[in-house]
Amino acid sequence: MDFHGRYLLESTFYGECNVVTRLLKSGVDVNVSDENGNCAIHKATQGEKVEILKLIVSHGANVNAKNKDQNTALHIAVSNLYTECVKILLQSGADVNIRNEEEETPLFLAIKHSNDSLVNLTTRGKLEKILELLLSSDKVDLSLFNKNGLNCLHYAVKLGNKLAFDKIVNKSPSLVSARDKCGYSNLHYAALYGRIVIMESLLQSLPKSSHMQSMSPLHLAIYCGHLSAAELLVSNGADCNAPDSLRNTPLHLLMKAFDLYVYEFDIKFIVRIRTMQIAEILLLFKQNDIPQIACFVLAAHMIKNGNANLFAENEFGETPMDYIPENIEAYFKIVKLFSKLYIDQLKNNEGQREIEILEMKQKLKDTTCPVCIENQKKIVFLCGHGLHQILRVKHSEV
Repeated sequence: MDFHGRYLLESTFYGECNVVTRLLKSGVDVNVSDENGNCAIHKATQGEKVEILKLIVSHGANVNAKNKDQNTALHIAVSNLYTECVKILLQSGADVNIRNEEEETPLFLAIKHSNDSLVNLTTRGKLEKILELLLSSDKVDLSLFNKNGLNCLHYAVKLGNKLAFDKIVNKSPSLVSARDKCGYSNLHYAALYGRIVIMESLLQSLPKSSHMQSMSPLHLAIYCGHLSAAELLVSNGADCNAPDSLRNTPLHLLMKAFDLYVYEFDIKFIVRIRTMQIAEILLLFKQNDIPQIACFVLAAHMIKNGNANLFAENEFGETPMDYIPENIEAYFKIVKLFSKLYIDQLKNNEGQREIEILEMKQKLKDTTCPVCIENQKKIVFLCGHGLHQILRVKHSEV
């Protein structure tokens, strides 16, 4: 790169409009680059020089030129929250789906501005505007994966960026059910990183049948110590008996990881969760003189309200009961309470089954076969008769 080229790059960065105009008119290549691959369009964007940016674009600057890190001017503008630069670049034909060295599109970089404690009102306003600009593009592809196999919504959930999450879901609602390249769902990521607010939104929009798989979100929430997230999943119908690859249920993991949980998290969990069901559990602990340790409170909740099997065996023949530490205070009281809750659960389930059987018997008593119709042999009634005989048969008493 000669002197004039270097002079052009410096002038674009510092916003010397007259100098840039004179150099371009003299024939200096507008797409000349330095040793890092940065062109005039990169420099103007880095310096947030809006008028210079418009000028070099009008002189044929490549809006999709990449530097050494494979970043375009749009990547740089988004990373620095330069709203006006983002707007100009998109209007000038910048590729909204172009990827850098980390296979991140500009949208991924916008989502990265998600640290709630660091985002002030001014920054939030800029971020919201940039997200709107990127997502309003007709060409934006929200299904693209980054280097780690996550799409933009997975990434927003992982980082806890509720603003980005809401805007992406509003643009493409079907993404809530999309899985990453490893088969993990958005709910898995919400559970893994304890994103409670986002998890609540996901649970409202997802069918319950899609909540669970081998290593379920409930397994992940417990494994990572996000007990508030685990409680939310249980209260929304998560399967407390779903086995992982080693046939461990979530209750196995909860009891097994007891020694890993720091006691200061107990207060945070108990104070945050104020549901009626948890309140009843806390009262039971108080009545039985048992310390209100978070993992035991959650375990009792899973047994009482989530139908968790206290004696489910994993691949090694071990049950959740086997993992209750014998050296802890009130060990026998905990075992006694858990056993009682489990017995009550079995009685309730048995009572429900008896009600269902009685209801089915009543239905069978009231059922009769209508006159059969030819060529409809696949239809079978509760009484066992099919529509393949030209007769009427009254069902016998059950």
